[in-house]
Amino acid sequence: MVSGRPGILNVRLDSRPDSAGLVRAALGALVKPFFLRPELVDDVKTAVSEACNNAVDHAYRGESGAIAVRVDVGLESVEVSVRDWGGGFQRLAPAGDRLRVGLPLINALANRAEFLTAPGSGTEVRMGFDIRHDTRRDRLLARLEESEDLEAWTPWRRGLSGDAVVTLLPTELLADVLEPLTSALTARSRFALERFSDVFLVTRAITEHVQAFASSGRVSFALGSSGHQLALTIGPFRAGASQQLQETSESTVVQLADELVSEVIDGSELLRIVLRNHDRDRSAATD
Repeated sequence: MVSGRPGILNVRLDSRPDSAGLVRAALGALVKPFFLRPELVDDVKTAVSEACNNAVDHAYRGESGAIAVRVDVGLESVEVSVRDWGGGFQRLAPAGDRLRVGLPLINALANRAEFLTAPGSGTEVRMGFDIRHDTRRDRLLARLEESEDLEAWTPWRRGLSGDAVVTLLPTELLADVLEPLTSALTARSRFALERFSDVFLVTRAITEHVQAFASSGRVSFALGSSGHQLALTIGPFRAGASQQLQETSESTVVQLADELVSEVIDGSELLRIVLRNHDRDRSAATD
């Protein structure tokens, strides 16, 4: 059901009560570039949310674990998989358990659904959503067919960690995925309104930098929030891209970020940007 081609959207995150919300935010990026009906994307969001919630509630039995979401868009369908590495779904859930509600809802929303599970090896929920052919998607999908294999991204993916790790193809999807995710994690860390605006400006600036200096049609990033800071790691960029960013004194990123460092991997650059909530820093200092 899920093709062997690299996914357009790949998200890996820790199982938490708000995991489904982060994935829903990322899925909203598919509406405009792929000319999908908002109602269809709402169905995909709901079904994926149920699969993520089932992983949080059942796969790890209250412990932390990984959830991976992969989305691919073709001419005829949207294919989605939600994968965990936990204990598998319980076959005999109590009558009031949300598992009894979640799985029928997924079956009702998706045109095709498979539930692959085995004790100790985790669960994969595969879903297919039929879409009407729209010739406006042809050019974008043709570009995806010519893209590099996802395995070429292994060094980057291994070097990324955080609350959400995302790989996107093409890079034009970045703004619609990165902005809602940064907003959600900034809200989780309770950033002050002024600093929240700074995060938005930095996110916009980084998105423009990716469009100008990305070394490939694919981009990967990791977002993490801890205490009073938000960290974004993103790449790959062409060699020298980070230096050009840092040497531009009026750069939004240089002016507003608390940390800006780069790392070279396989001849390309990876940027790490940290923004701290200064109001909370001052509050902690006076306590």
